[in-house]
Amino acid sequence: MKFSSYLKFLACLVAIGSVAVAGVNWIIDPFYLFEAPRISGLNAAKTGFFQHLRLMKPLVLEAKRNAFDTIILGSSRAEAGLDPEHPAWGPSKVYNLSIPAPNMYELLRYYEFANEVQNLRTVVLALDFSQFDSESQTVTNYEVDHLLQSIHASSDHYRASNLVTTLFSSDALSASMRTVISQHNPKVEHTPLGFGIHAWRRVEAARIGQRAVFIDNDKQYISNHWARNGSTANSFGGSQSKPMAYFRQLVEESRMNGTQLIVVLSPSHAREWSSIWAAGLWPQVEQWKRDLVTILAEDAARHPGKDPSVLWDFSGYNSITTEAVPQGGDTNTQMRWYWEASHYKKEVGDMILEKIFDYHNPKQQVPADFGIKLTLENIDEHLQAMREQQLIWHLQHQQDLQEIMGFVKVAQKERRLRKDKKV
Repeated sequence: MKFSSYLKFLACLVAIGSVAVAGVNWIIDPFYLFEAPRISGLNAAKTGFFQHLRLMKPLVLEAKRNAFDTIILGSSRAEAGLDPEHPAWGPSKVYNLSIPAPNMYELLRYYEFANEVQNLRTVVLALDFSQFDSESQTVTNYEVDHLLQSIHASSDHYRASNLVTTLFSSDALSASMRTVISQHNPKVEHTPLGFGIHAWRRVEAARIGQRAVFIDNDKQYISNHWARNGSTANSFGGSQSKPMAYFRQLVEESRMNGTQLIVVLSPSHAREWSSIWAAGLWPQVEQWKRDLVTILAEDAARHPGKDPSVLWDFSGYNSITTEAVPQGGDTNTQMRWYWEASHYKKEVGDMILEKIFDYHNPKQQVPADFGIKLTLENIDEHLQAMREQQLIWHLQHQQDLQEIMGFVKVAQKERRLRKDKKV
């Protein structure tokens, strides 16, 4: 074979291979970038998407500019609880931009990114108390900035180039293969609108029982957050802390951009709030809520005649968050509202949306005590009522309380031992 013929043959092979790679990546669409049809058993569960949520969700917004006017922003609680396709949204085009364990800086930067590539009208910001821990970071601020800057493209030509590169990339091909292989046993699925379906939580609850799942979650949060070290109380630093400053900046920027901001305090189970209480952080929880209310009230006062940003509190002790946890060893009983103390089910998220948007669901009535709009006028009364509800729950759930207090003592003892070893 002549050398020129060989080169032509080789070029044909490369071209055929490239087209094949692009075809596979487009059909499987492992990252929700190409809007390929979802086919059950082939590409419906995007497992690679879940493994890189911090990267993939902004990539979707970048690839689909001006496709959405509303985002949901929060942690994995909102990611798997607040459905962007619930009818309460009305005609809004909603994307769930929530990511696992974000801090307030991440939430601020993800809002800024989304506002640059979408025409945002509404943001539902789902807040967790742990996001205001000044010393807890899943990623650094530099890493957040670097990631989002690398995604953001300044021109249509560059964005198209990124999509083409992804279409022909070997990394995307590997993700496509993993997607196909994992179709029949996906741990987590995501809808094209960023909503997480955490199938593994159901499997785990059935395998070891829901109380065991609660206990594992309680120990993790107590060790990693509530009783992490001797200065944990100081890391939730109040109105002058960096997380609160980032929240204030998000409020100011949403006002400047004409974005309606709806803030939601996530409804963790009563066991989590009592874990925080047992770790001695309840005064910090109350100050956290006062600071949020104050910042929103100050913003409203600076803009008379404009619609104020609102704060809905679904946290604490109410008819939803106090759902009874099955006894140990019971692997048959499944809770109606919760996977474990941290993560509520979609049914709870539906009630949150129905409450904040005043949506009437003929199949379900939201309990009157689930969700209250906080203001400067009612915050003191609300906090006092929650203390009373907390006391009642503690008196009526001594087993849960003693179990939680035991976990806190163990975490504090382990912390002292680690400190002694360092000395």
